Amino acid sequence: MFAAPAAPRPIHSTTAQRVYWAAKRQAGITKHGGIHALRHAYATHLLEAGPDLHTVQRVLGHRHITTTMRSFHLSQGRVLNTPSPLDLPEPPAA
Repeated sequence: MFAAPAAPRPIHSTTAQRVYWAAKRQAGITKHGGIHALRHAYATHLLEAGPDLHTVQRVLGHRHITTTMRSFHLSQGRVLNTPSPLDLPEPPAA
């Protein structure tokens, strides 16, 4: 009888860490920061690219929006260039 192939398993976190540090070393990156910094950077860049917060939450696999909110480190330019609803044009007179 033919056996179905085993489902792929996620790599162990230790393996991911070793790959990260080896790649960082090989690339000559000396800036401090661990593998989790990549997740924060990914979340920030994803949000800055345009998707809404709920979409980013789903992509990151977070159950609670507060967890997603802790992942962001928005650039100062993004914050300063966000218009206030109070600055929007007034609706046309009826």
